[in-house]
Amino acid sequence: MIEEARCLKLKTLNQELEQLEMEYASMFDEMNAIRGQLNAIRYAHNAVEVYQKGKHPFWERLTKRKDFLAYKANLEVLQNCPQSENELNDRYEIAENKANKLITKNKLVQKIADKKQKIAQVKKATTLEAMDMTPLEVINQAKAAGIPLTWGDGDFQIYMQMHDSENTEEVQAAKNIDTFPPTRPRLHKCMLGRLVTQENHADLENI
Repeated sequence: MIEEARCLKLKTLNQELEQLEMEYASMFDEMNAIRGQLNAIRYAHNAVEVYQKGKHPFWERLTKRKDFLAYKANLEVLQNCPQSENELNDRYEIAENKANKLITKNKLVQKIADKKQKIAQVKKATTLEAMDMTPLEVINQAKAAGIPLTWGDGDFQIYMQMHDSENTEEVQAAKNIDTFPPTRPRLHKCMLGRLVTQENHADLENI
């Protein structure tokens, strides 16, 4: 049961971490868009400047058509840009301050660090308590995920706690185990981010 609990918990924690990291990354969307415009303007400006410094006779427009067309395209970028580089720099600074304030307000950096620490703890955990899970939670979640529970020597204490539990559902679950004792195959560890079962004939890889 311990390994199935670990797999279930890590799957949940990794999903939560992914959501936090996506939320953190989204804070920089406006900055990235402005940075893209700035880079396009700077590249076009430098390319136009380099081209104009050279000598380009009229016939070169035919013999070096690719270079001439690139020059024209960069001119269009500069002419069609709705905002100047200075304006974009000002917008970038405003967007950066806004993002930093939101990140601080939502405590995203700390939340991500805490989630990573929790994942590390669960990887090393040897008890359900260390994973903040109860036997009944593991049984219900495993059933919902279609994962057959396995019982090893280290799970005997959990089984006894279920029998002595004040939770009637846990006691009933223990009685069900008594009535239909599970097989005790060799336990495998689950691979992070993916739940696989023996029913699907897939091996669980080491963490």
